Amino acid sequence: MKKLLCMLMICFFTFSLSACGVPVNQTLPVFEDATVIRSAWWCPEPTEENYQQYKDAGLNTLTLVNHNFWQLNDFWNSDAATLLDRTQREGYYIGTPNGFTDKTQTDKSLELAKKLGLSVILSEGSYLFESIGRDTNVYTDHALNYGDYTDTIVGVFSGDEPSADKIADRAKHIAAAEQAFPNAPYFCNLYPMYASAAEVLKTNTYDEYLQRYGEEFLSKQNGPKLISVDYYPYQSGTELWWLQNFQKVAEAAKTYDADIHYYVQSCLHENGNYYEQTAADLRLQVQVALCFGASAYSYYLYDTAGTATSGYEQGLVMRDDTPSPFYGYAQEVNAEVAAMEDALLHYDYVSTKVLSGSEMDYQTGAYSVLNKKEPDFSDCVVATGATAGNRALVSLFRDKAGNEAYYVVDFYDHGSLEREEGTSVTLQLPNMKQAAVYGTAAKLSGDVRPVENGVFTMELQPGEGCLIVPFVK
Repeated sequence: MKKLLCMLMICFFTFSLSACGVPVNQTLPVFEDATVIRSAWWCPEPTEENYQQYKDAGLNTLTLVNHNFWQLNDFWNSDAATLLDRTQREGYYIGTPNGFTDKTQTDKSLELAKKLGLSVILSEGSYLFESIGRDTNVYTDHALNYGDYTDTIVGVFSGDEPSADKIADRAKHIAAAEQAFPNAPYFCNLYPMYASAAEVLKTNTYDEYLQRYGEEFLSKQNGPKLISVDYYPYQSGTELWWLQNFQKVAEAAKTYDADIHYYVQSCLHENGNYYEQTAADLRLQVQVALCFGASAYSYYLYDTAGTATSGYEQGLVMRDDTPSPFYGYAQEVNAEVAAMEDALLHYDYVSTKVLSGSEMDYQTGAYSVLNKKEPDFSDCVVATGATAGNRALVSLFRDKAGNEAYYVVDFYDHGSLEREEGTSVTLQLPNMKQAAVYGTAAKLSGDVRPVENGVFTMELQPGEGCLIVPFVK
């Protein structure tokens, strides 16, 4: 009983100090080097010219999901069995098959990536073999000789969009993957919330789908964990679920101590399913992901060369490998993220509040599914409230010492609400004297500004976001 009373007193004392603003946000923290993973679905053929173009776009990671494709001139006339048979024999994914003495495509990519200072997410490839009934175990059937690339490999991709009844099967290689790649998260990419629960997810609800992944995949892991989702908001109706989906994933990530990765819609398709975007549209996708705690994102898709029959007209590059408009948009956004990543990754995500100058926003579009009319700042120690001229998001982040930072984003619903001219976001910071700003289109990396009479205001353009770190002295 005395021990419990002592603990309660310590907790009360700590809370009291925090509530008064004394121990937190006294000074601006010193941020260690950290990197937000910036990649793309489909990497280019491994040549130095292609990889340099990839890097010049501000991407820092290769996702190796398509290596078997490049080695067949008649790819689009080849059936899946032929393609996967060659992959199985010649090992273009993880590992080198017995008897194969040449360098695999993965070997070539790792060499180039290391030379140019890029990281790599490997693709296990097993799910492709299984799709034609070939249960290939790359961990036992192939030689894994990647000791020289421990710092280069930052992830191992298990498979794309498993339904709930397939998640346990996707987890069967966790122990082998962790033994081979102990420092890299082993992960699946999950369906978004707008996928049909009964027909596609094979669950009753999306919450159940995330729980199944948490319990049957993430909880089986001893190493780093990752939740990945491909959510594309600029399709008919999908924007309505956007914020709710991200909120659910953020809560699941906290529950299972996992990092978050999102795919960014960045392509055009001839059937019109993917709308043409502006620079602000692309920026908004990345900013919303970061605002909800993502530490990694990938563009879908990078290289459309050789995929003429797929129907994709452009990704970040055109079919002739020249930069598309998306390339320039991504280049700008990636530079903004690079300017603030050290500060952002110092903190852990806590919660997100939605702000608006119009009550109608809480009844329509992406805001309505959050069902919040008044933002609740009761979980904040430093900020006591916030307002916005138009639609905005404000997320609370906190470091291990209890210091707080706030991620703010100008938000608008693409295609369903009138475009904004920008918005102002005002934070109530009664005990703070200054605030450092990271991000924005100006690529700020710690621009210190005064907090006037306990109030700090940021002017944001459509889709723009930034991290605000208030402090006393």
